Amino acid sequence: MSDPLAIVLFSGTADKLMAAANLAAGAVALGREVTVFLTFGGLLAFRKDDWRQNQTLSPDQGRYADEMRAAMRQAGLPSWLQVLQDARELGTLRIAACRLTLEMFHLALDDLEPLVTETATVGDVMAAGQHPQLLFI
Repeated sequence: MSDPLAIVLFSGTADKLMAAANLAAGAVALGREVTVFLTFGGLLAFRKDDWRQNQTLSPDQGRYADEMRAAMRQAGLPSWLQVLQDARELGTLRIAACRLTLEMFHLALDDLEPLVTETATVGDVMAAGQHPQLLFI
């Protein structure tokens, strides 16, 4: 099996959520074990049913944001949440909520989408050798 991958998802914009979901799904499809660590905006985006209303794109999209949003809608792409659900069926995908962020926002694991099944600390994710490759989105 290939080296495990950790994606630290700290952005809650739809474009970055979709990018993280696609990277996770691609890695899982290639046989990699993937952990998505949710913190700050990334964690807030996983509150139950919030994904249904989140059409915000990052300022990085600049003047292309409206065009990108329209193209995504017209293409009928699955939601980033659906991409992650499908990826979990392909292989090992863990989605962990940052304990400190949960405390900071007075949230519990039950407040998040069922796809988030555990909590973790930064130390858990950064443990030496556990995830040789880290991506930050």
